[in-house]
Amino acid sequence: GLSLAEIRELNAVYAIGGSTQAMLLRLDEVLAGHLQELDARIGELSDLRDDIGKYRDHIASRIEEGQ
Repeated sequence: GLSLAEIRELNAVYAIGGSTQAMLLRLDEVLAGHLQELDARIGELSDLRDDIGKYRDHIASRIEEGQ
């Protein structure tokens, strides 16, 4: 979604440009930025998931050693 600040910016772009075209171009840029941020977050979460999986494997081997 868009933040209130982004919506205000889009309204300002529309008011200055006087057409939806300028606003749509800016909206496309904003949405592209959101996609980049999401991709980065997904990458970080994927790395975290891998780390947790490896740690679980380590814990499982420690549990097996103790039995």
